[in-house]
Amino acid sequence: GGATLSRVTLMPFVDNSTYTTEFRGGAINTLLETPFGSMSPILPIPENGFVKSNISTTFFAVLFNTERLTREQRRQVRALLNARLILRRFFKVGTQQQRNIVDYKGNQNNFDDYLNWSVFPSSSYYIEEDVIEPSTDEVIADVSLLPDTVRIKACMNSGFREEYTELIDILNDPSVTRGRIRVTAVPNEELGRGDYDAVLVAFSGYRSNFLFDLYDIFLREPDLDVYRISLETEDGASGNSTVSRRSLRGDRNFFRLDANNSAEREDAETFLRSVFGFMSTHQIGDKLEYARRVDALEHEMALGAWLFSLPSLAYFGKQFDESSIDLYGVASQLSTIERWRERPLE
Repeated sequence: GGATLSRVTLMPFVDNSTYTTEFRGGAINTLLETPFGSMSPILPIPENGFVKSNISTTFFAVLFNTERLTREQRRQVRALLNARLILRRFFKVGTQQQRNIVDYKGNQNNFDDYLNWSVFPSSSYYIEEDVIEPSTDEVIADVSLLPDTVRIKACMNSGFREEYTELIDILNDPSVTRGRIRVTAVPNEELGRGDYDAVLVAFSGYRSNFLFDLYDIFLREPDLDVYRISLETEDGASGNSTVSRRSLRGDRNFFRLDANNSAEREDAETFLRSVFGFMSTHQIGDKLEYARRVDALEHEMALGAWLFSLPSLAYFGKQFDESSIDLYGVASQLSTIERWRERPLE
């Protein structure tokens, strides 16, 4: 699943076996056997528990292989991947099996708020504060420009197995992607070979919605078992450290994007410098400007389809004092565990 806890000694949960059983049925992204009872983006209404929500820190995206799909083809695949339809199928909206959600502001079943129109998720500062205003217009794809089958690969061995399974089924449904997309689950090693038109990836762990980690998306080497960032710097003309074009090599990122000898090398190098500027600056005004540049050029280059974020919910038993648990703001999961209070016996 998405949320994990480590290096913490947890007190046993009262009547834990009974409580966790209530959340087992069809739960997605579930972490059991914690003092919370479970963690999941799905909102049941148990009589012996309550829910707390946090800012989402996980989102799903389809990253395009720039060596296999032209820029125009990537735009058409992005249009074909109707994120709103995919999200509503994922949460079974409007059916008897609807998966209910809630955000940290108390809004329930606000599914469309989790749609992402940019590499910067809609739950991030950059969208909420209108630093970036991406277009939310849904475009009809011209499938005549696409290969007969757009082949998307996904690795299910590094977490989010249940979510990947459902998304693969949804994307393979002709009623969703017009029969032009085929998604298959593959071993992690296959991603490194670049034998795909696109990859389906879950990104998780961006704890700050302001200090967003673009290296994790654009410069991570295509190996989900090992976290390795392909970043090389060099001395610039003014003596300051700057990013080297060697950081963006086709075999070292999911996009197969190359700033050295690809057909898109000029835009790729400009994009690389914007990503580096965003990640390296300590000036707020500069960070906002680099965010705008990254968003604009990524949209122009059509590097990915950013789909939707996964709500972050935690369920607690009523043995805890609800007012003592704060998952939003400065409190982390760790500090929350340290600060909780038991509910006074009535």
